[in-house]
Amino acid sequence: MICKECGQQNDDAAKFCCNCGGALEIPLICPSCGNSYPAGTKFCPEDGAKLGADAPLRCATCGVEYPPGTKFCPEDGTSLGSLRAVSSVVGTGGTVGAVVEDNGMAWESCGNSDLKWRFDKDSGTLTIGGNGAMPDYRIKESNRPPWFKYKKTIKKAIIHDGVTSIGSEAFIECKNLTAATIPGSVERIGESAFVNCEGLTEINCNAHIVEECAFADCANLKTVNMDSAETIGKDAFTNCSNLVNVKFELLETIENGVFSGCKNLKTAIMKGVKTIGDYAFQGCENLTEAQFENAEEIGEAAFAICTNLKTVSMEYSVKTIGDTAFMSCHSLEELVFWEAVKIGEKAFFGCKNLRSVKLGEHFTKENLGKMAFFGCSDTISVTKGESPRLKEERMRQWEEEQERERYKKELEKKMAEARKQESSSSSSPKNTPAAKGDQHRFKSSKGQTFCQYCGRDSSYSDSPCRGKQNGHNYVLINGEIKCNKCGKDCYNDDAPCG
Repeated sequence: MICKECGQQNDDAAKFCCNCGGALEIPLICPSCGNSYPAGTKFCPEDGAKLGADAPLRCATCGVEYPPGTKFCPEDGTSLGSLRAVSSVVGTGGTVGAVVEDNGMAWESCGNSDLKWRFDKDSGTLTIGGNGAMPDYRIKESNRPPWFKYKKTIKKAIIHDGVTSIGSEAFIECKNLTAATIPGSVERIGESAFVNCEGLTEINCNAHIVEECAFADCANLKTVNMDSAETIGKDAFTNCSNLVNVKFELLETIENGVFSGCKNLKTAIMKGVKTIGDYAFQGCENLTEAQFENAEEIGEAAFAICTNLKTVSMEYSVKTIGDTAFMSCHSLEELVFWEAVKIGEKAFFGCKNLRSVKLGEHFTKENLGKMAFFGCSDTISVTKGESPRLKEERMRQWEEEQERERYKKELEKKMAEARKQESSSSSSPKNTPAAKGDQHRFKSSKGQTFCQYCGRDSSYSDSPCRGKQNGHNYVLINGEIKCNKCGKDCYNDDAPCG
């Protein structure tokens, strides 16, 4: 802001000139179009919006206008005050032309980025806007998020569309944070971003990457909706003791300890997962069902002490089961691993109700770890057999072979009948060469010799070839002699090709 008295450039929020001390004329910003006008202007010349003390107030968070005198936004609780001149700031959906300040509260920089933030002490709302990635912070290295001093009073975090990531340790130990609005533009949630946010109950976002310890120790987190998550770092949800259900459609790898200590987790559905890391679900005491239909590897202690686990769906995929993978899973009764090739030491140690384990016929004792079934039911049965899926595949192959044999016999029968008919109806004397232009052209393919024009074998060499004049060209297709032009077999050479 330039002082009219001395021409000195001042901060936008300044009321008096820093050079001459003269009062500065604070321009008015139209709440509709965002243009600034000199003090005293009553109406915006662009759209007619009212300016000045009687102008409506626009919420800096949601952008909705409210009558003069309104103290808080009824939509999101943001405090509203007198309209002052501040540079435009990026908010939800783009640039908000006017910024509402209360008691001198202003937008501040998030550090080395294009993002801005502000904190409303009255409502406990932290708002972050702009375009681009949020910086990563490291508290132990004295690189704290700028709002860290408010960590005990932050109740709500609103992140505007345009922000592409949430930095590491951004909201660490914000224990009173109960809600976080994360837009679809956020693709990454950094390491330890929400660690120990005890009041957080629900997370909805489309982030593709969730880094290590991102939501660790969020004791009251109950619901997680992350359908777009492709990568989740180790210990990301460890000790989220009130988390009940998790479902990830795109996830392929569960890193070490991701859900360890989630005592109230009941179901885990991740059909795309191929690798389950060490301690991934350790101590999930209320987990009853685990659906991992494509999992190939189960890490060490992955489901250890899941005392209520009853159903494990991975019978046709798992190849490797790590040490103590299902140790002390007291509710397991039956397990089927048709594709397993290795079972680690103490893999099912202490599964006192486990009575039946079925393995594929290719499993060998050499790949069974020590004490793998120690402490299981006294009547436990560990058997090897042919998997139903493999049995079906072998049956299908047998049926195909039978069909090929049947077709071969029928073809031989037809050819024998054709030769007999040809021999009896032929007007040419035996051993008399065929007329010029009607000679056979024999060729060999995959052990079979036949005429290219009529499809007959070499025993017809003395008979006239009638296929050439009809335009046929016979080849071997899937074991059958057929014309590659019309698809007819060799017994249709009398008919024109086409």
